[in-house]
Amino acid sequence: QADATFASKLAALADVYVLDSFCLAHREYASTTGVIPLIKTCAFGPHFMAEYDGFSTFWPQAPKPRAVIVGGNKVAAKLSTLQVLIPNLEYILIGGNVALTFHAALGLPIGQSYADTTSFDTAREMLHSAGAAGCRLILPSDFVVTSPEADSKPQVVRPREVQPFHNIIDVGPLTLTIWQEKILPDIKTVAWNGPLGAYENDHNCANNQMLKWLGEHKAKSTYLVGSDMLRSTLIAGVDPTSFAAFSNAGGAGLKLLAGQPLAAVDAILAR
Repeated sequence: QADATFASKLAALADVYVLDSFCLAHREYASTTGVIPLIKTCAFGPHFMAEYDGFSTFWPQAPKPRAVIVGGNKVAAKLSTLQVLIPNLEYILIGGNVALTFHAALGLPIGQSYADTTSFDTAREMLHSAGAAGCRLILPSDFVVTSPEADSKPQVVRPREVQPFHNIIDVGPLTLTIWQEKILPDIKTVAWNGPLGAYENDHNCANNQMLKWLGEHKAKSTYLVGSDMLRSTLIAGVDPTSFAAFSNAGGAGLKLLAGQPLAAVDAILAR
């Protein structure tokens, strides 16, 4: 956090401050918002500007209908940003632990899997607000689960078929079919932050299949947001530069799309 004493010690070491990491743009750290007011000369670096310009120029003019795909962790922060985005979206497609939080909030079983219990109320509120705004919030229609037995193989189950001993590791093939055949063909702009499930050891998992599909059908109209998405492209064998824009910055990228303030950027601009 932006500890004033630590920020002063950092400021004493420098005459110039360059913010060159877009992924820190929304952080209120001693090394960002704490030190910026204390150093005479502050500027944005070339790597920062490349990512910032890519997002800030593409999204505001991006054609509709628009969809955001969201997964991974950091559920509370993502839901907070998605709430702001809802009025400007036609679809939100949900996977990862974000989906499990929604399912658990609705009373659906998630077995041994993780859900952010502090976000249950927010998830239920989002279902209502999305419907009122004409934004369709789409949860997985099936899951890939594992069992604790050493010789057990992953299996596909529908949401209500998840057992107490199951661990949900991915969205299932029906989910991909619905998204790829029924929803995404008509979508003009896609932003994706956070994996749909475990992707690190299987280049044919749902997450990586979706990346390949977008790379083939929607690359020039798709944003990839966050370091997990870039790692996924390497495993899936998809060139990240083929997409409209990509960034390591998950939280900052989503906030910029939502038009929310980026604390370190505002601190430099306010000087």
